[in-house]
Amino acid sequence: MYSKEEKARRLAAAAALIKAEGLQAIFLQGNGTVGGNSLGNYRYFVDNRTNFFIACAVITPEGQLLGVVSSVMARNHLVKDSFVDNAIISPDRLGGVIKYLKENGMDKGRLGVLLEVLPASWLLRLRKELPELQLVDVSDALFAIRTQRSAEETGTLRRCGRIADEGCKAFEKAAVPGAMEHEVVADTIAAMQRCGCDNFFMLIASGRFSAEGSKMTTLHNAGGIDRRLEDGDTVSMEITPYFNGNWTQLVRTVNVGRPNPDADEFIRVTKLGIRAAAALIKPGVPISELVKAMRSAVEAEGYRLAMPCGHICGADLNEERLSEDNERRLLPGMCVIIHPTVLKGSLKSGIYWGESYLVTEDGCECLMPESTKD
Repeated sequence: MYSKEEKARRLAAAAALIKAEGLQAIFLQGNGTVGGNSLGNYRYFVDNRTNFFIACAVITPEGQLLGVVSSVMARNHLVKDSFVDNAIISPDRLGGVIKYLKENGMDKGRLGVLLEVLPASWLLRLRKELPELQLVDVSDALFAIRTQRSAEETGTLRRCGRIADEGCKAFEKAAVPGAMEHEVVADTIAAMQRCGCDNFFMLIASGRFSAEGSKMTTLHNAGGIDRRLEDGDTVSMEITPYFNGNWTQLVRTVNVGRPNPDADEFIRVTKLGIRAAAALIKPGVPISELVKAMRSAVEAEGYRLAMPCGHICGADLNEERLSEDNERRLLPGMCVIIHPTVLKGSLKSGIYWGESYLVTEDGCECLMPESTKD
């Protein structure tokens, strides 16, 4: 959980937005699902590890935070382990929000909402029960606030990167002939949990990799396929810990048992693409330039670049994709995950490799130093 100073900083920024936009309040919804940047707004401003249901909170013009929960247990948890100082109990969570707005004279004017994640049924009900309240999407404005990271937040990202490093060590040790995919994932998760990670998002792929025709599966949840690793296989994993409100990601591929020169060559080219992009990372550089650098480096080796190439992350894992169309400029404190898809010939899928970089005042630093040593 973040400090009182960090809480005050975030909520003061939200209160300034309410004043600037002439809002009655901001209504937040969120859950534990990995998604686009709007889902991260609740987690960022509430600092709560929401695991189930749709959680609700209201930010008032004074920068106060009210939670709306469905039980006493949920209220006790929210008040104890989040930025929320007060929470009302309402089994009908949206009904509780509507009641609060009416009782506090906030049922006329403009209400900030997150249209990307607001359920359609809730949107219709808000319009029906609060007909004089205009719903204003503030998703992008709140995301802009989240990009202004403090030293406390960047410290969390560094810690999360070290957790991914420990997960990678466990992955490399567990990926042996005869192991089941779920066993490899379990060992990796256990290593990260021993380091204190709050949550995780894990994908794995395995099979015989060949430049002429790969037999590797696509990345998937271990329970979806769960095959046994064989000597000569190649196995990839997205190692993605969540710690104190922030995600990082480390993507690695290893050969199981005997070497695989084809996989090693694809890894070499992928790493060239990553290094070309990382060399450009500094404040003010458009995200599009990173992808162009990756493409140039990969194509110079006779390979081709395909999507996805990575994303920026923080309170949510995939806040924005890296693409040649994305002209957002990098800011100090942003976390950039670079994992280019490299293909050749008729291949439709390759290997997986990538890591997270923190944008600093004059460049960047890799958040997984142990796993990026050559």
